[in-house]
Amino acid sequence: MNTMKDTKISQSLLKDIYNFKLREECGLRIKAKYVLGMREEPTDAMRMGNWFEYKATEQLPRDGQEPIPDTLKSGDLSAPYRKLENQLLNYKKIMERYDIKIVETGFSFNANDKATGILDILADWDGERVIIDIKTTAHIDNRWEKYG
Repeated sequence: MNTMKDTKISQSLLKDIYNFKLREECGLRIKAKYVLGMREEPTDAMRMGNWFEYKATEQLPRDGQEPIPDTLKSGDLSAPYRKLENQLLNYKKIMERYDIKIVETGFSFNANDKATGILDILADWDGERVIIDIKTTAHIDNRWEKYG
């Protein structure tokens, strides 16, 4: 069994602790997820985000399973996934329009025994090396808002 001492700091853990401080997250859920290693069933939104990220980066999610989109009886993508497919085209246009050059996707780092992380995209953009964290959100140009 994992202990808090064995738990590495990650962006997700820090975000959940911050939300706990705001009384928007349950401490027992944080313990189950990060200390006891329990996994919850992903929501539809999480599944869609995983599929989008997989299609954009060609990297498998942490569970190592290829995300499977919802389809109709005909085999066609469901309406929400068709919208995401259009957003993938927008993603590619944005990368091209802004001349963002992908250096690596899915880069995993373990800086030390205290922290860990996986980058969605490491890229060169406008003369700088940048980290791109892919999200399926409503606002592509507003990084400071909750859904930006």
